Amino acid sequence: MDWNGAIIELSNGVVTEENVNEFNMDFYEKVASEHDSDIKAGSVISNTVTVWGMELVVDYVAAVDDEEYPDETEPCDIELVILNGKTEMM
Repeated sequence: MDWNGAIIELSNGVVTEENVNEFNMDFYEKVASEHDSDIKAGSVISNTVTVWGMELVVDYVAAVDDEEYPDETEPCDIELVILNGKTEMM
């Protein structure tokens, strides 16, 4: 199942096809705002964030996005681990 499908299914109606893009933007902003940009590129991070009243556990990789700032990383390759205590069933 893809990211949007998993979020929609596991959110119990909070996230729908109509608002999934808005959720994704709010979600990424939350993950990025909590990311420590001094973490070394290539590090794998597990984090729990709350977005739209839902608790999401995610894993992601710290990566350099801007070559002008090679010591600053941002989240990439984000994977959903748990949403509100439920895991994705594939």
